[in-house]
Amino acid sequence: MGTVSACRPHDAEERMGPETSLFTLALGLQAPWSVTDVRFDAELKEIHFDVRFKAGSRFACPSCGAADQPVHDTRPRTWEHLHFFEHKAFIHAAVPRVACGQCGKTGQVPVPWARSGSGFSQLFDAFVIALAREMPVKTIADLLDIGDDRILRVLEHYVPAARAEEDFSDVTAVGIDETASRRGHNCITLFRS
Repeated sequence: MGTVSACRPHDAEERMGPETSLFTLALGLQAPWSVTDVRFDAELKEIHFDVRFKAGSRFACPSCGAADQPVHDTRPRTWEHLHFFEHKAFIHAAVPRVACGQCGKTGQVPVPWARSGSGFSQLFDAFVIALAREMPVKTIADLLDIGDDRILRVLEHYVPAARAEEDFSDVTAVGIDETASRRGHNCITLFRS
């Protein structure tokens, strides 16, 4: 497999074949976004998707929301996606930036498959959260073949928002118990409401 080149916008329909159409649907992409190229590397066990927007597309300003702003330039970005079978999957895109005619700011347009600032797709994030309910962070990191610090960053983004939505107004009492297997070793603390 060659190197991944920076993506540039173009007329996506001109290269859409059966495999790119299939992966456009599989990734849940809608116009103006589509998969324009799929590269597979059996040796590295990786699949790479180039995602581009249709030439001439206009986007809302990420700062003020003003609609129909022209693309100023693009920045190449990569996100890790859910594995396809045993193969790591990556989404590559040239993300447009708009120079807003209304507020005067230049900003990067949010992409529909990932949250801003994340190196993972939203589906990857959701999978990490589902796994975190069932197993330790280190086990998740080993399973997904990524650093545990990256798992922690995903959790640090979503857990505070979930905690903020919790309602403890009905809790009237809390029970706490702690036990240790041996003196000076691991302790287990139990909370019960």
